[in-house]
Formats: sequence, structure tokens, C-alpha cells
Amino acid sequence: MKSPLIMLSAGEASGDQHAASLFLELKKLIPDVRAIGMGGAKMREAGVDLRYDSTSIAVIGTVEVIKHYGEIKRALELMKAIAAEEKPDLL
Repeated sequence: MKSPLIMLSAGEASGDQHAASLFLELKKLIPDVRAIGMGGAKMREAGVDLRYDSTSIAVIGTVEVIKHYGEIKRALELMKAIAAEEKPDLL
């Protein structure tokens, strides 16, 4: 049986911390669980295979979102493609 694969996504620091904590707790319950996703340093330190570092798109406010819209959209499209290819057991 293959190891379960989950896909996590965090767009800013608190989400990165929560996703990292979630993954570490899941590893206690299911030691062979694997994770891929989008996030920051905390997720990487927890062992998530980051496919996109979201640090550059961790913005607050409408103006900042508009300024970074192209990059945010590219990140979304990349993650959709990765999900379609990898077919995680949980998203």
C-alpha cells in the first residue's frame, strides 16, 4: 500500500504555522504520511515537500493583492496542475 499523500496550502505566516503543526501531528498518527503543497519555512521545516514558496504572495490588503494578482494566479494554476498530476488523497 502506498503512503497517503496530502496537499496543504498556506498563503501567509499563520497558515504556514498551522499547516506545519497539522502535518507534524498527522505524522504522529500516520508515520508514513507525505505532504506536498504551497507554504513557507515552517511547512518546509515540518517536512512538507513545498512545490511553491508562498512568502512572496503573503500580502494583506486589496491594493497589495491587486499588485500581486499575476503571481497569485500563477501560484493557483500551478497548484491546480500539481493536484491533478499527483492526485493527493486529501486536499
